[in-house]
Amino acid sequence: MLFFHVLNSPFIYFVAKSILGYFRFKLPKKTDISYFKKVKYRY
Repeated sequence: MLFFHVLNSPFIYFVAKSILGYFRFKLPKKTDISYFKKVKYRY
């Protein structure tokens, strides 16, 4: 469960939050939701 251990790192969390915020800002809501659903099911 290395993936979850990495998620617990504050720095990784901050970077992920920034990336999520960037995509939310750049992409429309529908595209945003469908994109993250794809990513969610890919891993």
